[in-house]
Amino acid sequence: MWCKYANNHQGICIGFDTSLLFKYVGGGGKVQYVKELPPIDFAKDDFKSKHTKNIFYKEEKWSFEKEYRLHKMWNHNVTNDERNIELPNNCIVKIILGKNMTLHMKDEIKKLAKTKYPNAEIIENN
Repeated sequence: MWCKYANNHQGICIGFDTSLLFKYVGGGGKVQYVKELPPIDFAKDDFKSKHTKNIFYKEEKWSFEKEYRLHKMWNHNVTNDERNIELPNNCIVKIILGKNMTLHMKDEIKKLAKTKYPNAEIIENN
């Protein structure tokens, strides 16, 4: 995952307090990895069924990801501002630094974390 999604170990991984996170995001679920994606019948499937098939299913070739997805539902058309969910700083409890991150970037992140996320554990990946 670090190679694919964190620019060959140059990025970061953020750990969240999930009980706090769900208060702001709404919910989530494990992704189901299947040989064939379930068909979505736009005429017959209800909204929840369409949403579940679209969000929580991926092809087996991605099973190494062991993905958990967050989602939020609204009962109305949402604005872009509503889609931008601001989390409290104490929601971030862990920051893992990629092993190939530059020293300058590590220092910048540590400095930011010290002031903005003082309770977050910082882990340097080796």
